[in-house]
This record gives sequence, structure tokens and C-alpha cells, in this order.
Amino acid sequence: MTENPFRIIELDEQNFLHDCLALKTLCAIPNRDSEHDEFIQFCQENDFLQYISEFEFPHRPDVAIQLYTRSSGFSSKIINSTCRTQDLLLISKIRYYLKHLHEELTRLYIDSLFWIPKFITVYRGQRFSMEEFQKLVQCHEKTILTTQYLSTTSIYDIAVAFAGYDIHSNESLKDEVAVIFKISIRTKNSHLKPFAYIQEYSHIIDEKEMLISMGTVFSIVDICQRGENFYEILLRHDQAEKEIEQKILNKAIETFSNGTTITIGDFLISANIHSPLDDDFYRQPLTSLLEEYSQCQSGNIIDSVSDQILLLFTTEKVQEYQNTIKIKQLSTESFKHFQRTLSF
Repeated sequence: MTENPFRIIELDEQNFLHDCLALKTLCAIPNRDSEHDEFIQFCQENDFLQYISEFEFPHRPDVAIQLYTRSSGFSSKIINSTCRTQDLLLISKIRYYLKHLHEELTRLYIDSLFWIPKFITVYRGQRFSMEEFQKLVQCHEKTILTTQYLSTTSIYDIAVAFAGYDIHSNESLKDEVAVIFKISIRTKNSHLKPFAYIQEYSHIIDEKEMLISMGTVFSIVDICQRGENFYEILLRHDQAEKEIEQKILNKAIETFSNGTTITIGDFLISANIHSPLDDDFYRQPLTSLLEEYSQCQSGNIIDSVSDQILLLFTTEKVQEYQNTIKIKQLSTESFKHFQRTLSF
């Protein structure tokens, strides 16, 4: 049985807005040389170093996803358990890893824009206590966000296995509920919270795993009973949920800047997170975090960030194709010239 990985969205609650803004700020902080040492120290202090080689990660930040999928419990015991606490100081200790994981997911998401369908459905199997399940039921037809990274699969039966439910058995679960989350996602959306199929990097390729970012917004559309203590919950991430992600950041910055020129550094200090105030980044106004959303909100440029990224990469692909054609043409002309030379 695992803990509830969701949190209900409360746009009128300052604590909720503060946590979301602080997490956003932590992800935006430029990399520092000391962060790897802070991460290793955190693992040592919490007896987590057994899950990661001290000399493995600093030289290979591109293995963040591989580390996440290890069966040793690295993701559950270090990453997700820390993120679910919503303790900003603790989360800042693992920012080094989270930053690399986010960058890898973003890269894979952008690569997938050329082939992934417009809508996909993935599944997540999980077992809940009766108490935690009732909390989910109370969120029916409301919006929630993930407080950790979500591992999902494109294969329903694998999700059922993770939920620990035997559909061929007449035995019922005692004091627990098996839940299958059926997650519908509009893929080519403004995904500042990226997701990606990661089976190519996973230690267990057959699971057909997709990893969804922490902080992704979903609506609970429906809750259906499929058996005794066995339920299916339909989650949706579409245009409306994308707009809520933007609204959370807008509302949080509006609340905590309070019409003043409060800086990113000031805000982090208020959250008890150390920041080197001599850095230009920390002297920027808090409202600068909204700049990446400005084009999303401008109707006369491009409707979404993902469209802009797709346009950028499509342009590069076209240029690459044109260069290939030119090379082939030059090669053909050279060959014809060679043939004419031989004919003499």
C-alpha cells in the first residue's frame, strides 16, 4: 500500500499557493556546483546512499531516469517520499536530482511531439487504505495535482498487478481498496509539466512505463466500481487543466508579490530556503517567473508553448532535410561529372 500522491487544488488557500510557487522557483534556480554535494549529504544523513553510487551521478546526469526506475526503491524511498512531504526545505535538498530528471523528461517529451497521438490513455495501479480512498472519493469532479512523480503504464493488466488485485479470484481485500487510475492526456498541450514514455531507459522494459511530472493538474471525471474493493478512477488532463496550471502560478505570484517589487531571493528567504543573494537570478523580481507563460497568454503569437517548441523543432527538421537533399544533389552531380570524365 502506498500513500496518496495527489493534493486537491485550493486557489484561495495561501499555503497551497505558497507551496506551488516555491516548487516552481526551486525548479527555475540555475544549477550550482555545490548542489551535488548537498544531494549526496542528504542521502548520507538519511541512510539513502545505498541506493545511489556517490561517483555515478555527478558525471552522468543523463541517467536520472534510469536511477528513478531502479527496483532498489530509489524513487519511492528518496524522491517521491520527500516530494510528498511538501516540505520545501527537504525538497530543496534533492533539487540537484529533480532538476536533471525534469530536463530529461522535457527532452523526451519534445522528441515525442513528432510521433505521439493527440490523445493517449495510460494506467496506474495503486492500493489505498479505506481512509485514503474516501479522501479521493471526496475529490470527485474536482481538480487535483500530483505531489510526486507518477509512474504509469500503457498496459491495463500491469496496472492491475501493481494494485495487487486478482481479477480471477473471489477473495476480497480487507480494509484496503485496489484502484486503477485511467489517465486521459491531451499530449500536444502546453506541457510545462512534461511527461514521457521511458521504457527505453527503464530497468523493466516490459512495463511500458510513462513518467508524469510532479505538479501536473488532473480532473477526477468519474469513479466506477469494478469489483469488491476494486475501483477505477478516470483522470483527465486537457485544455482546462492546462489553464489551471497557468492560473495557479499567476494567482500565487499576484498574492505574494502584492504589487511590490519583491525578488525571487526575498521569496525564498521567506520560505526558509537559503539563496546566494549575490546571484543575478535571485535579484530578479518574482514576476519574472511569469515570462515563460507570456506567449501562452498572447493570442496573436502562438497558442501554446508546446506548439512553439514543435514549430522550432519542425523548422530544424526541415532544415536538416533540406541540407540532406542538397548533399544528395551535390553527390549526384559529382557522380555525373565523374561519368562524363570517364567518357572522354
